Amino acid sequence: MIRNIVFNELLYRYGSASAVAVGRERREIDFVCEKDGGRLYFRVIGDIFDTIVRERRMKPLDTVKDSCPKTVISPSRYLSDNIRGIRIVTLLDFLTEDQREQVGLPARMGIRTCSAL
Repeated sequence: MIRNIVFNELLYRYGSASAVAVGRERREIDFVCEKDGGRLYFRVIGDIFDTIVRERRMKPLDTVKDSCPKTVISPSRYLSDNIRGIRIVTLLDFLTEDQREQVGLPARMGIRTCSAL
């Protein structure tokens, strides 16, 4: 259900969202969106406090070696807002945030993406 909510929000914001498999093990990233020629990566984690689940679900994002923004969305607030450069945000914060703040930038700068490799 959370994944469906995130998918609908990404469609609203970016017009499209697709799943992508990465790495040798073909691990899936829940959603990849394109904006202004760059990519944004999103992963939904239901139980972010379960270390095994968290690490397994974040591994595909670690596999992506470009500098494009990566975000994990969870229903619960985690102890940190960043793990290994991957932004952690609650579902509520994700749905109510200013799109420009989504990748950690001040609102006046607009949304930032990176070029796809």
